[in-house]
Amino acid sequence: MNELVPLIEQLGQGLLEISRVLQRESEKNAMGQQLVDQHGEVVTKTGAMRILKMGHEKVTQMLDDGRLDKACEGTGVSVRSIARYMQNPKQADWNAAVQRRKAAPKRTARKTKPA
Repeated sequence: MNELVPLIEQLGQGLLEISRVLQRESEKNAMGQQLVDQHGEVVTKTGAMRILKMGHEKVTQMLDDGRLDKACEGTGVSVRSIARYMQNPKQADWNAAVQRRKAAPKRTARKTKPA
């Protein structure tokens, strides 16, 4: 019976962590739903610029590299993708930078002439 006590405590800690994760996810969904309630499912690029407080070029770049999702055949921006970006902008920016580096052509070393 005594050997079960640590296992029960460990199980309790695991359940507490699961509860915290579910709470965070619920808060994220609530933020996304709040933006959708306020702006609708889709906004124009101008609407996205206002929500994100960013310029046209930045929003266009974010649409091109996938940080934001295009909607309505590319004429609009998904509000849920804006909410997803707003929840963790540093991570989204980092992922986009990594993808750009992977897509960039590899630089080759210069060949030197033998002396």
